[in-house]
Amino acid sequence: MGGIDAQSDSADQLRPDDIFGDYRVLRSLCYGLILNYYQMQHSREGHEVTVGVFHRRTEADPAFIERLQLLQDQLSRCERGEIPKITECSVVEHRHCIFLEEVRGESLSQYYKRCHDPESGQLDSSLVARITHKLLVLLACTHTQDLDHCDLSSDSIFVAEDGELQVLGLGIKSALGVDLFESIVSASVSPLESRSDDARMSSFDVMSPEYKMGIPEDHRVDIYAVGTLGYWMLCGKKSEHSSYVPATRIVADLPEFWDAFFQKSLERDRNDRYPSCKVALQGLIGGSVTVSVLPPETESESKPVARGRLSDFSLSNRAFRLILIGLVALVFAGLGAYFVKVTFMESVDLPQVRAIEAGSERMANLRLQVRAKQVQLYFFEIDARFRSDDGRFDLFILPGEYRARIRALGYQDSVVPLTISKDRDEVYDLDLALKPVLVNFNVSSEPGATVLLINESGERVELGALNADGTLSESSQVDAGIYTVIVQKSDYETQRIEAHQILVQSDERLEVPLHPLAAEVAVRTNPEGARVYVDGVEFGRSPIRLDSLSLGISHDIRVELEGYRTVGYRLELNAGENQIIDFGELVPQVGAVRLEVSFERTDPRQVPQLKKELIVEIAGRQLSFDSPELAAIPQGIHSVRIMHPSYQSSTVQLQVKDGQQSSVALSLIPRPAQLDLILPDGLTAMILVDGKLADLSAGRLALPSNQPISLEVRIHDYLTMVRSFNLEPNEQVNWEVEPIPIPSPDVGKPWVVPYLGMEFAWVPPAVLNVGSELEESGRLSNEGPLTKVTFSRGFWAAAYEVTQAQYMQLMSAAPSQFKADNKPVESVAWADANEYCRILNEREAQANRLPVGYAYRLPTEFEWEYLARGGSDTPFSFGQNADTRNGNFLGVYPRERDSEFSRSDLYGTTAVGTFTPNAFGLYDVHGNVQEWTLSRYNARLPGGNVEGAALIQQAGASITVRGGTWQQNAVQARSAVREGLRPELKNSETGFRVVLAPQL
Repeated sequence: MGGIDAQSDSADQLRPDDIFGDYRVLRSLCYGLILNYYQMQHSREGHEVTVGVFHRRTEADPAFIERLQLLQDQLSRCERGEIPKITECSVVEHRHCIFLEEVRGESLSQYYKRCHDPESGQLDSSLVARITHKLLVLLACTHTQDLDHCDLSSDSIFVAEDGELQVLGLGIKSALGVDLFESIVSASVSPLESRSDDARMSSFDVMSPEYKMGIPEDHRVDIYAVGTLGYWMLCGKKSEHSSYVPATRIVADLPEFWDAFFQKSLERDRNDRYPSCKVALQGLIGGSVTVSVLPPETESESKPVARGRLSDFSLSNRAFRLILIGLVALVFAGLGAYFVKVTFMESVDLPQVRAIEAGSERMANLRLQVRAKQVQLYFFEIDARFRSDDGRFDLFILPGEYRARIRALGYQDSVVPLTISKDRDEVYDLDLALKPVLVNFNVSSEPGATVLLINESGERVELGALNADGTLSESSQVDAGIYTVIVQKSDYETQRIEAHQILVQSDERLEVPLHPLAAEVAVRTNPEGARVYVDGVEFGRSPIRLDSLSLGISHDIRVELEGYRTVGYRLELNAGENQIIDFGELVPQVGAVRLEVSFERTDPRQVPQLKKELIVEIAGRQLSFDSPELAAIPQGIHSVRIMHPSYQSSTVQLQVKDGQQSSVALSLIPRPAQLDLILPDGLTAMILVDGKLADLSAGRLALPSNQPISLEVRIHDYLTMVRSFNLEPNEQVNWEVEPIPIPSPDVGKPWVVPYLGMEFAWVPPAVLNVGSELEESGRLSNEGPLTKVTFSRGFWAAAYEVTQAQYMQLMSAAPSQFKADNKPVESVAWADANEYCRILNEREAQANRLPVGYAYRLPTEFEWEYLARGGSDTPFSFGQNADTRNGNFLGVYPRERDSEFSRSDLYGTTAVGTFTPNAFGLYDVHGNVQEWTLSRYNARLPGGNVEGAALIQQAGASITVRGGTWQQNAVQARSAVREGLRPELKNSETGFRVVLAPQL
């Protein structure tokens, strides 16, 4: 799975809570070079999955997803529960992914950290035996299905609470392919050693010697990996060939069979290693390992064996009955026979096959020597097949009567009986039992040529001379085998074909063309190194001697050198001639380059002088603009670069053709000027150049030269500063900014709160009567008595009710029912309105923009009626009558008034400023939303003379609201109407307006 542990690009790894497609990452299971494994949860459906996310390099291979799907199908046929099946292969966010069945438990690295002895670093030997045994059983089964892992590590093995194992990454490296794997390795930084961390075993730590050397691996890579993992768990350290220490010297009272197991598993030469996991299992179980470490099906005599488990080990009926019989001694004897049987079932291809180094006492050592090559040995009784390149076999087998079929290259099949006794050193020499096979063989070549065969023993077989047709008169019969074929004729080159294999039951005709001996020709050029072609075939580079040209025919000799014109020569050679062909000075392939250069934003009168200062870089040379060398540029594609100290360099690709003029047009842009912007300490600025945001991260600005530009500096809570420049290329200037704070509002003038956009109108000092006259239509008793109110100081009133956008900016909340940024905020309690004012005061006070003695707050109800009337004494600020054209309310005023505008199609609030403002420039004082004031509600006005900014002390619990609402009639939207609301009340009819008025 992970391949060589690499220094992974952390930007490529997913972290907990990252979103990956439709999934959220819960945790990382393990990281690797080829892919990383994660536990994820579906963002909507909530189910969890295990996901393997591959290296980005796999995106370049469109066929990779198909190979993953083939692996998915192959794993689906594997009945081992220890291998999580692939449920889906897909591409998520351009990454190849595999979705797996649930992975349970913890990685072997985590298990080791949790369970090992903290002083020695060792795991209990019984635990190591159980884990090692389970790994070998699993791999033995997968190897029989052509599924190798080739990439085990302590991070790819997971241990569940019940002790069961799961292995990730089976078959992944094979699906990846050699080219894609090497591409990923070459793009990563891999460590040469991995010795610093003994708490885990990386892919590099368990990598076999042949794997590291680049030799194509087989299943014995997995055996080496299991051995290194077992040694690490048992000894608490990593095994090293250079300083290997047997396990019994590290772990006290450890049985000696462990040393034999590790020595055999960790052999440098894979041919000396266990040939299969099944044989390695016998090496492990053949020692003093207790039955408790065996597979579940062998732990009890009375426990039935599952059909799937039985097929995993190819258990014979006889061995199976021995396991089930009762006696413990017979169980062990049966196990010995069982694993020998497994050994014979393995089909291997080695120079020398060894079943096991130390077997049961009941086995005999059978050593066979067949005097032939590429021998196959098959035992009928136990259905076991072996192969050997040199005919040597060294096996352990139970005593008994056997029949063996021997098949070898070039010989007839032979079946021989074998009687195996208990003698552990039986030797059989079977070279006399094989009879050679004769094969029809013919050769075609030049007429008159003679044919000679030499077999592997050095014996010569003369087949004779070829007839006029270039073939033997009759086919010759020769023994099947491997020969050296020699075809020779005078005045021709002798042809020698090594290791030619003549197969059994073939009727082969071998074609061997002969070439006449040639004279010698020397070819020279200046410069040297030209490619020399003879009859279109390249022979090398000049100077060269040609000694294999055919005689008596005409040859076309041609020389080619990049950058020079091709030349040729016609030559006819006779035997024994030696000629020199000197092509002399080769003519370069050159063309002329014509440059057309323009200068942007430049006075045309300056262009002639600017061209004199140009430097042209082409073909590795720097030339002046009018250099005569531009007329002889080598043929080919060149990068042409034009440089000037005051202009940005320009580069184009140009193809120069031999004998032709190529033109190229370039436009040069003046180099920018440099501006150093100096700001007071602690201040940051936003810079705009001609209205576009500029980057000041380096403290210096590059400004366009030879043109007027506008530079704008914006600093929070300070006035925007603007300067114009027209700078020369490369010119450097400084601007020391002296920011001016945004001033507070001027008395008598409108005001806009910076960065909030809240507009205020000035309300001048005045004296007016608050309340309504007795004769005012719709008047209520709480609108009197008339009270004379003096406003000795003017104040600012917000032109609009506070909008939802303005409320969100300070409060980070959106409570309104009728959503829109430019509609008034509603559904706010009285405390919410006061909190808004407190935050606004705090912000403006920090910016030093509050006028002395003033504060942002809710208006008193006297201030509210004054700002709403706008200097009028009529029921409405706009006059005596009202209908739905004047505000967001219902009906008409007075009620008996006849108007076609008595009904409104509006429902809910409208955008602030929809209707005409009053004389002070204030909007929506009649309708839309009723507005909170600072004043407590009293059923009567105080009467007499009062100060407008004063709060009349009232004992009531309600707060006065003014102005009417979108679902009240026009009579309730009059300037004098008063209502009381509980301060905690929130509804879609109540909002507020802010004043900047004397502090209370």
